[in-house]
Amino acid sequence: MDTPESRTDVLEAEVSTVKEYLASLSPDDLQRPSACADWSVADVLAHLAGQEHASRVRRGLEGDYSPPEGSPAVADHDEDRFARSIFDRAKSTNDQYGERLLEIFCQHLDGDVEFFNDAKPKDWDKLCYWPPGPEPVR
Repeated sequence: MDTPESRTDVLEAEVSTVKEYLASLSPDDLQRPSACADWSVADVLAHLAGQEHASRVRRGLEGDYSPPEGSPAVADHDEDRFARSIFDRAKSTNDQYGERLLEIFCQHLDGDVEFFNDAKPKDWDKLCYWPPGPEPVR
């Protein structure tokens, strides 16, 4: 049965596998082009590290799915502007963390796993902020 709890088990296993793989990459590997046009592998990792996913979910669990400071209101969502902000934030995060990017990314992954492991069954359908519109925690 596909339950939120079983998904956290999968998340934990996948995070472990991803962290092992990332540990095998050299600094040169991180600078190689990714499958995303104009993004290096490090840029993709920076995008993921800069998401602050757990903080948005945490706010949703507290009943707040309004836009965090600096985020657009759902009514003002523009997909092109959203894509540009994702790109800009990834580049900025990559520059900010530099050689510590993998360490920071892995810390965020660990935090996400811990956060979802702590979620209660009643929490999975609570809404959290997402620029195109609120999404349930699950």
